Amino acid sequence: MKKPAHSHKARTGLADEPLTEATPCDLECRVFVVKVGNFRDAPQVEAQPDVWPRAWQIAEDQDQCLHLLCLLMTSDTTRVTTPLVEIDLGRRCVMTRSARRYHLATPPTHEPKVLAVMAVHAASFGLKMAPEVSEDVWSRMLQSMH
Repeated sequence: MKKPAHSHKARTGLADEPLTEATPCDLECRVFVVKVGNFRDAPQVEAQPDVWPRAWQIAEDQDQCLHLLCLLMTSDTTRVTTPLVEIDLGRRCVMTRSARRYHLATPPTHEPKVLAVMAVHAASFGLKMAPEVSEDVWSRMLQSMH
């Protein structure tokens, strides 16, 4: 019996078995396709001074400035903020350089699909997700309430 021209070994370095013998259960691939579009500025701060996101995480830029990534309460809009200039632990809110306040009523999100969307937005702005910072901020917010 003649082997096919391409084998697993040639493609992956695993075994020298023909690809035709592989079953769908041999390989599993999960792909999230995230389309990032409709980039636009947030409304003027005067029109929207306070925001209550339904999901959030903190990201960091190359200068180690922190930014908030959030999913807005009233829509599926993901927002990337200007750098954070204040974290008010007692009030559980952060203020951005643009002077907008984001009230954090829930812990940082751990939802895989939301995190994937946030990571894409973060990357498109040159930011790196910082889940450890998000968890630390949330923990200190909770501690400040006692």
